[in-house]
Amino acid sequence: MVLDNKHKQLYKCYMINENRPNPDFLAQLGALALGSRLKRLSESMMADASQVYRHFGMDVQPRWFPLMALLHERDQVTVVEAAEAIRVSQPAVSQFIRQLQQAKLVRVVACEDDGRRRLLSLTRIGREAVETMQPMWRAVNQAAEQLCADTGFDVLSVLGGLERALSEKSLLSRTLEVHDAQG
Repeated sequence: MVLDNKHKQLYKCYMINENRPNPDFLAQLGALALGSRLKRLSESMMADASQVYRHFGMDVQPRWFPLMALLHERDQVTVVEAAEAIRVSQPAVSQFIRQLQQAKLVRVVACEDDGRRRLLSLTRIGREAVETMQPMWRAVNQAAEQLCADTGFDVLSVLGGLERALSEKSLLSRTLEVHDAQG
C-alpha cells in the first residue's frame, strides 16, 4: 500500500503497525463511534488535567475551569450568561456553582433589578486561586497547542467545524434524513 504523509498519519490511527490491526474497537467502528471517541478523549484529558492541578497543589476540579476562567475575564455574569458563554446547560452551571461555593471560590447574589436572576463572581479566594493558576494555565495551553500540532492537523478548527455543523443541524436530524432517504 502506498500512502502520502497525510494518509499515513490517518492510517497509523487505525493500525499499530502495517501487519496488525489496531485492537481499539471504537476506532474500528469509524464515524459510528465518533461521540464515544470524543467522550473518551475528553475523559482522558480531564484526568490529565486533574493530575496537573494536583501536581501544582491546586484543590480545583478541571470541570470548573470554564466557569472560573469566564468569571476571571468578565468579573460577574448571570447563570444564563454563563451557560450561554460556555455552552453547557443551566443545570450543569448550577451544579458547578454549588461545588465552587462549597470550595469558597464563587459568590452568588441576587440581581438588584430582578431577584430571580443570580449574579456570579469570584470570591477573594477564587480570584487568588485564578491568579495562582495563571502560569499553570499558560503551560497547559502551550502543551495543548503542542499536542494539537503533533497530530499534523488543525484540531481546533476541526472541532469548531464539528460544533458549527451540529449547531446548524443535529445528528438526529442528519440521521433521520439518511434513514428516510434509504427508504
